Amino acid sequence: MATDATPKSTKSAGTTATASKTAGKTATTPRLRSAGTDQSAFDVRRSVTDAGYIAVGIGVLGLQQVQAQRSKVQVQRSKVQARIEAALQEHVETLVEQLQGLPSKVSERIGEQLKAIDLTHRLDDARVRASEFGEQTRTRVAPIVDGLQTRVDALPDPLPKAAAPVVKAARQLISA
Repeated sequence: MATDATPKSTKSAGTTATASKTAGKTATTPRLRSAGTDQSAFDVRRSVTDAGYIAVGIGVLGLQQVQAQRSKVQVQRSKVQARIEAALQEHVETLVEQLQGLPSKVSERIGEQLKAIDLTHRLDDARVRASEFGEQTRTRVAPIVDGLQTRVDALPDPLPKAAAPVVKAARQLISA
């Protein structure tokens, strides 16, 4: 009887064993199945890919929310800007109206006082008072106009350009 020297393969419970006859004993060496390893690697790769898609999806959703919030903020900013422009224009118009009437009121008051008193002696006094009054008026109005200019300069770009002529007119009235 001849002994067989070629290895025989037998399957046993999930592993493949190679049997060889060596001096009448059978030795088995376990090997991992390559199909199972490929499948788990594929599962890990697929999980990582899915996680990447989920992360990108969350990023896209976050970006959409940021864009929606930005749009809402821009609408609110436009509304606030319109209200500020209207209020500023109203205040500037009121200030200009008050400043335009001021010289004529001063002249009327001085004229009335000059009629009632000695013209020669009181005329110099009235000029000094008018000059002081003008200086006080300039002193009081200049900070208001400067404050107005500062506020106008602090507003978004379209507003300072629109209010510049009004502020210039106010400055001219002060210096007149």
